[in-house]
Amino acid sequence: TCWADTTDTSCSVERPPKTTASLRRSVTESLTDERDLLLELDADALVLDVPTRELIATCEAELATAPDALRRARLLCEIGLAYEVAGQADAAVDHYQRALADTPDHLPAIRGARCSLLARGDFEAALPMFDAEERLTPAPARKARLLLHKGYLLDDRLGDPARAREAYAKALELDPANASVLKALERGDRRAGHAEMLLQTYERSANAVANDPAYRAALLAERAHLIER
Repeated sequence: TCWADTTDTSCSVERPPKTTASLRRSVTESLTDERDLLLELDADALVLDVPTRELIATCEAELATAPDALRRARLLCEIGLAYEVAGQADAAVDHYQRALADTPDHLPAIRGARCSLLARGDFEAALPMFDAEERLTPAPARKARLLLHKGYLLDDRLGDPARAREAYAKALELDPANASVLKALERGDRRAGHAEMLLQTYERSANAVANDPAYRAALLAERAHLIER
C-alpha cells in the first residue's frame, strides 16, 4: 500500500535504523495502484543519481515558464515522485503540497502527499489526505477501503480508537459485506469491552447482506455466540 499493515494498512512505513547508506525495500498493500513498491531509504546518506537530477531539472525548467495550473501540478508531482522514490520524503511532501496549493483536487498529489507524509511519520498530517481522496472517489467500496486504512492509522499509529471506530463504522455503511471492516470493528469493540455495540454491528451487517444467505447466517451465528458468552 503505500501503508504498512499494522494489520492491513496502507502507505505507512517504519523507518530503518540509521546505518551508513542503509537501504531496504518494503512491499506493502498499496492504496495507490501505481505504488506497489515503496522504497525506504536513509535520506541522510542519499545522493540523487544523474537521471533523477536531470528529470527534476527538466521539470523545474518548464515550471519557470509559468504553465497553467494543471500542468504545474503535474510537473510538481513528477518532481515529488522522483524525491519519493529516492527516499527524500521531506522534499517529496514539499512538492506534492505545492501541487495541492494550485489544484486541491489533483488526485496524484493527494496520494503522493499521503504516502510521503506517512513515510516520514507525520501520521496526523496524513489524515486529511485520506479524506480528500474519499471525497473524490465515487465507488462506495473504494471509499470504504480508504476509510478502513484511515481507521488503521488512527487505531494503530495514533492510538485513537474512538476516531478509528468512527472511520470503520462509516466504511461498513458504505460496504456492509466488507469482512475486513467488520473484523476491525470487532477487534476494537472487543478491546474496549463494548459488547452491546458489537452485537449491533453484527445485526446491522446481517441485515445489510440479506441477498447473501450464507454470509448473513454466519454473521447471525457469531452474534448468537456473543450473546451466549
